[in-house]
Amino acid sequence: MWITCSMGDIVPKDVAADWALSRLLQEHQAPLDLARRAYLGECYDEWEGREEAVDVLVKYMRDSIEACLHF
Repeated sequence: MWITCSMGDIVPKDVAADWALSRLLQEHQAPLDLARRAYLGECYDEWEGREEAVDVLVKYMRDSIEACLHF
């Protein structure tokens, strides 16, 4: 969603994740990189114990999307 509202492009999930990863602060990258690698079949994604990192990432990305949409 972030790349779509920023660039107008609709792309596969892994491409969108790569795009987002290059725009995230390093401390927010781990959960998205894990999801991207699992989507590509490179690893098994275990989310237990990562709730706080996911919540921080989701808030950051939501805020970035809302900024693109001028809420």
